[in-house]
Amino acid sequence: MTRALPKDIDILSVEEVDEKYDNYKQRVHRKNFYLRNGLQEMGFKYVEKDVKYEMLYVGEKLSSKVYDELMVAYAGPVYHKFRDYKDDEFFD
Repeated sequence: MTRALPKDIDILSVEEVDEKYDNYKQRVHRKNFYLRNGLQEMGFKYVEKDVKYEMLYVGEKLSSKVYDELMVAYAGPVYHKFRDYKDDEFFD
């Protein structure tokens, strides 16, 4: 990596909240719990092993590119084997 990553950040992945899922209400309650307790939406969703996740955080907001760099630094090249980039959604 070419840049220093933030030191004070907590990231949480939650299953995408969408009415198409059988447990939609449970997902809404779970996400709202985290939002009420200080987490914020990071602004992108990603797919890992056919599951779409929304990213929440506390601290400095990361772009999707920096998040990917962080995950590669953490997990190494194997990280890309679990990702399905074609269904990602970026709002940042």
